[in-house]
Amino acid sequence: MDRMHAPIVGAGLGWAPTRHSDNCGIHAVAINASRTRMATGGANPADAAVFSLPDVRPTALLTGHTDWVFGLDWVTDNLLASGSRDGTVKLWTVPDEPVGYGRGSSGYGRDNDAAAAPSYAQISSDPNDTLVFHYDKVRDLKWCERIERLVSVSTDGRVCFSDVERVAAVEEKRIRGKRELVCVATDGATCAAGSQSHITVFDHRLGGVVRDERLVDNSSDGVRSLSFAGDGRLLTCGGGGGKLTFFDMRAGAFLPATGSDPGGIDPATVGFVSSLASPSFTPSPSASPPRYSSSGSDAGSTGSIANRSRRDCLVLDTGEGWLDREHHVFVEHFSRAEVLNACYAHAWDKTGTRLLVAGGPLAYGLRGCYVGVWS
Repeated sequence: MDRMHAPIVGAGLGWAPTRHSDNCGIHAVAINASRTRMATGGANPADAAVFSLPDVRPTALLTGHTDWVFGLDWVTDNLLASGSRDGTVKLWTVPDEPVGYGRGSSGYGRDNDAAAAPSYAQISSDPNDTLVFHYDKVRDLKWCERIERLVSVSTDGRVCFSDVERVAAVEEKRIRGKRELVCVATDGATCAAGSQSHITVFDHRLGGVVRDERLVDNSSDGVRSLSFAGDGRLLTCGGGGGKLTFFDMRAGAFLPATGSDPGGIDPATVGFVSSLASPSFTPSPSASPPRYSSSGSDAGSTGSIANRSRRDCLVLDTGEGWLDREHHVFVEHFSRAEVLNACYAHAWDKTGTRLLVAGGPLAYGLRGCYVGVWS
């Protein structure tokens, strides 16, 4: 039986936590299809909080995991899936309206000052909505709408497809590059998982792994974020070393650097090269301009992807961002080292011509952040 956590209010607007033990930040954010609800990690990293949109009003606190929540995604507008380091995937039915009462330190509730402490519903998991099939930490999950399956990845090197109606795992894949397997993305049917040195593409409908690609330059910086764009034609890969690369799903190759011979790249994705060729940056107090480091090559982009050099591929680098250089971890261990910003999250706009990139230092204990926009 899961160990229930002591009461704690989720992180967010108006929610003051009652304790901060093991607070390590938010690892997942998900918005439902109708854009009426947002789920995030809570002040207790083993909880999840739900907010209504666009007013960002807290409506539910989900307490049931016994370790950090790393993955969140909506199956329907009110059915949420969560994955945790406790090795489980949980399903939550979130009520349409908040019920119960706030648990602020002053005891405010529905019968008291609503402005002082918002009402919300606390929902706890029960055995029939918990999936226990991973042997280790669940690091990410996504709902595949077109095949109606929930896909989850774990540090045990397995990718599991679940039927949420039967609350059961129906298929699993084992990934060769399982080390640092931390993220998964889907276009609704095809899925991609990122690990320390590989990008693995698989399709539940085809019954096996479609591709298993080494990162550019045989990098071992790891993949920290993935997303599909262009109706599934383009897979964007955010790296632990702050590099972004772009994989053409139809051509089966990373996009070439500007000025390179396309070498068989699908013409449908050529527009992405031109749109990314001129990075722009929207200033903010905690960000710095990106470094664009891809360059042309005398030779075309041919041969095995494992042997393809960074010079032949389109690679974008994050900038310096902001780093707390007075923090004791930096002073004691990193004052003479180069600190790179991992790309922990990225997102395309609706037009597919602007890319938001966010992240921060990869090393545990460092304090910093980075935000940049390419167009």
